[in-house]
Amino acid sequence: MQKKPIIILSLALFLLLVISMGIFLQGGEKNKNSHTFFSFNQDQVRAFQINNFTLGIYFELREDRWWMRSIQNDFVKKLKKETGAKITEIDTGFVRADPVKITEALTYFMSLKGLKSISTGKTKPGIFEISEHSLHIILYDIDKRELDRIYIGKHGPDMFSSFIKRSGAQEIYLAPHSLRQFFLLRFEEWQLSTKKENG
Repeated sequence: MQKKPIIILSLALFLLLVISMGIFLQGGEKNKNSHTFFSFNQDQVRAFQINNFTLGIYFELREDRWWMRSIQNDFVKKLKKETGAKITEIDTGFVRADPVKITEALTYFMSLKGLKSISTGKTKPGIFEISEHSLHIILYDIDKRELDRIYIGKHGPDMFSSFIKRSGAQEIYLAPHSLRQFFLLRFEEWQLSTKKENG
């Protein structure tokens, strides 16, 4: 008769262990999904570059101020080398950039987390309008070492999402932000207006 309470107690302990393990694993999955897309913090980004076909803009943080200049990106250099085309480069030199726009764009970008891969290489990136010359952002640290390079494709199923791909990887993700809206701006739109600078 004494064996019955022991069996019941053993079963109860086993059931409690199974439930605890389930809760632990579920919590681990949630934490996994909450991990940011990037392996570094926004504070580590001290420079970045925006490229889109012939558009090339380089941004650099110096003494808490963002500066920018137009540059020849890889696509333009390749065109000049392969075709001998004379592409006039407008050298602006460094000018002040709008810190509000930069902070907004980088904050949205760096807040990406818990993204699920929607394509693992079977689907060609071109379907998502991602190629080596499409819009991409290169992030640099304080020593001008490349932290990451992210390609931004077309909008997702709605106008508030974007397909993105990390350089050298096959996975394509759907980001919950319209990243083109934040990064695909003309040089003049990034520049700090004299009104803001003096104000």
